[in-house]
Amino acid sequence: MEAKVIRFTVQKNARLDIALAHKVKAQLSRAEVQRAIAGGQVRVNKQVVRKKSFVVPAGAEVTLHYQPPRFAIRHDVPVKVMHEDENFLVVDKPAGVVVHTNPRQDKTSIAAVVAGLQPAVLQVGDSFRPGIVHRLDADTSGLLLIAKNKKSYEYFKQLFKNRQIEKWYTALVHRRLTSAHGVFSEPIGRKPGQKKFSVGLGRAAKTEYWVEAYYKFAAYPALDLDHPGSSKRGRAERSEVPYRPPWRTGAGVDPAPDEDRRVVSSGGQSPGTIDIQTGTIIPDNFYSSKRPGNPRRGDGVDTFTLAKIQLHTGRTHQVRVHFAHAGFPLAGDRLYGGEYRRADRDLFPRQFLHATRLKFLDLAGRQREFVSPLAKELQDILNKGTTVF
Repeated sequence: MEAKVIRFTVQKNARLDIALAHKVKAQLSRAEVQRAIAGGQVRVNKQVVRKKSFVVPAGAEVTLHYQPPRFAIRHDVPVKVMHEDENFLVVDKPAGVVVHTNPRQDKTSIAAVVAGLQPAVLQVGDSFRPGIVHRLDADTSGLLLIAKNKKSYEYFKQLFKNRQIEKWYTALVHRRLTSAHGVFSEPIGRKPGQKKFSVGLGRAAKTEYWVEAYYKFAAYPALDLDHPGSSKRGRAERSEVPYRPPWRTGAGVDPAPDEDRRVVSSGGQSPGTIDIQTGTIIPDNFYSSKRPGNPRRGDGVDTFTLAKIQLHTGRTHQVRVHFAHAGFPLAGDRLYGGEYRRADRDLFPRQFLHATRLKFLDLAGRQREFVSPLAKELQDILNKGTTVF
């Protein structure tokens, strides 16, 4: 493949690796940019610079010569197409596969599979995520919208940016959510170098939920999360266990008025969760296993809540982070599940989260709504449980 040249002028003083990574983020990761700098592939005002921390002055010209990797079309994932027209596709994403890879990863992605079904998509959007206008976590299943041409790509990107697409999920979380309807509105962000996202920093995020049912599972082990050694075992078990999907081995509710909501206020300045119906203030650390006398002891530990969720924003890991922070991590979540991760292994092969519904206006102004039934492996789990009150 022919080598490519990227040339641009820096608008303000900036580190070389940061300025370049921002410019070529659709083609190369920051680590690859740093390797290119060290390898002498970057010039500033026609002079080779090998120091990534070099401060490029405003007005300087930066030139990068690089060999782009080849985007590999894949056919090894069964992806169900829920809808297709001249402007967009809606697919039902299986769990265990990423939506797109970075430029140097050689593994299956939904973008690569869709490109195999619709080669014209390769001309839409970024080169290594053609047609992709939003994402789902690798181990989340459900509806994914994909643009088929440049006009629809820009249109749907704008809809997501303006929060004009309704996104609904179904999740099973640990413990009993006592409020039938609630809203989490803590901001979500991640510190540099960390894998996990946290509340209280970053960008605004809003997650709204409605309780659907409560479940218990005879196969789920009895837990004593206040046992002296339980938290230590949970902290030691840091690594994620990837979900291995089967293919690798062989209706909405109108939002309730504000006065009915259970609100977690943003900014980190409030004492915690405020239940407006009762006026009760619940401290942010109320559900922490480190807090003496926390309410997880005994009754309620082995109860699960099935919830319908509407995302009003689209932050990475948003549902998982908001519920985990409130003390109700998603069942099967290997990253945010805390002390539940060990007990979850046998019953939950992956996080119990499914993108069930998308609703939006298409390019012709027509109302579109798509619904995906719960993934089979998740429905099979619910079939093993008993609903409780």
